[in-house]
Amino acid sequence: MDKSLSTSGPSTANPLTLNCTGCVIKYSFLGYNDNAGSSSISGSVPIAPGLNNQLTNLTPTDITSFEKNNLWVPLTDSLGNIVAEIDANGNNLGNITGTMYKNNGAIRATSGGTPYLDRSITITVQTQPSSPVNVRLYLTAAELAALVAAPGSGVANINSVSVHKNNDANGIALTAAPTAITPSRASFGSNYVVTASVSNFSTFYFAGSSVVLPVDILTFNGTLQPDLSALLTWKTENEINLLHFIVEKSTDGKTFTAIGTVAAGLPNTTIKNYSFTDITLSDLVTPAVFYRLKIVDVNGTYKYSSIVKVLMPPAKGTITIAPNPVINKIKANTVSPADCKAEWRIIDQTGRIMQSGNTLLKKGNNIVTISTGNLAAGTYYLHITGSCIDSKTKFQKL
Repeated sequence: MDKSLSTSGPSTANPLTLNCTGCVIKYSFLGYNDNAGSSSISGSVPIAPGLNNQLTNLTPTDITSFEKNNLWVPLTDSLGNIVAEIDANGNNLGNITGTMYKNNGAIRATSGGTPYLDRSITITVQTQPSSPVNVRLYLTAAELAALVAAPGSGVANINSVSVHKNNDANGIALTAAPTAITPSRASFGSNYVVTASVSNFSTFYFAGSSVVLPVDILTFNGTLQPDLSALLTWKTENEINLLHFIVEKSTDGKTFTAIGTVAAGLPNTTIKNYSFTDITLSDLVTPAVFYRLKIVDVNGTYKYSSIVKVLMPPAKGTITIAPNPVINKIKANTVSPADCKAEWRIIDQTGRIMQSGNTLLKKGNNIVTISTGNLAAGTYYLHITGSCIDSKTKFQKL
């Protein structure tokens, strides 16, 4: 504001600042006025393009006062491009942050194969509202066209698009079952905006009206049992048209094979407990086994659970004596899973130690040679122990 009040810039009429002539005045944009349930934002404002396969952080803002909690407060990227707007309906939401994820490449799809929009938006508020608020979410014409063209999307145009929200972290994969919201839809310049009433904020996705994942997996655990079986247990809620669980197994955590099926319980929203025992571990030579659940609904839609890892006990070496019976010398072929120092003992049938000694085993095949010339004819045991081996075998001395 110029001291003279008569040069370029604001005047005494706009704004009226007679009490601060010569001051520098800062103006803050609070939001857009409501226009019959919609924001008065111009359709010429660009929609944030996002970064391919990355999160874009939204510019932090707040809704903490009457001046803002009755306006449409915009959420933008760092360049001011629009991502979303909130009409707090009188709620003070505190500080507001968020992210936008933009997928690039093949259109995203649920584990059951239902396509959904390449844009998702997470809005995080300091204080969740005590009464419903309105949110406007923006999407581009190109993103909608890709969803319409995707087989199985069920989306013909913007009027087929619904909002789906859950508590997933924003990113490439939709995993937890979402709640569907039917929004109002409108053009926004050459692009689109959908408006929905929500009772809380989380992550928002865009798809047809029937993106339903069949169940929420609350826990999924695997434990090794004393008999070398694996006990798998899981707990569910919100089962919707669930048919069964297919238990899948892997030794590398990448390639899985189905090993069994567990039928779903009676359909309702109560918590259910399930279990499955894998009794085929004793023949495996692997440090760990991996399991996951393929969760299938009555329409054939499915998704996968997280992967659980069951650690196997450390491998121990083996002993083979050949030829057997022996005459004056034992040649014991010992297979060791690692390098280690080992102790050998020859034990008679009463448990007495007749001979003993030490040897160094290398990983792989070893030949342990022991003289037996001083042993009387009879039946004995060769016992080799160490950090990499604990094995006993019977032999006959002639």
